[in-house]
Amino acid sequence: MILFDKETFNKINKELPGAKVITIASVSDKYKCNGSLARRVIRDFAAKGQIKKVIYGHGSGIFTKTA
Repeated sequence: MILFDKETFNKINKELPGAKVITIASVSDKYKCNGSLARRVIRDFAAKGQIKKVIYGHGSGIFTKTA
């Protein structure tokens, strides 16, 4: 998938901030998108403060929900 449709985007906005462990692979697998789109989604949620970085290195990382 190159772009998210409205239904998938709403699902991501609802489910992703509450996930315990968030990685590029988990987002890509769960929402059936490619890695670059998963990285972009994670980057946007982290910039908004909805998820926080635990470990990040070499272009990938582990994120988790905020409090």
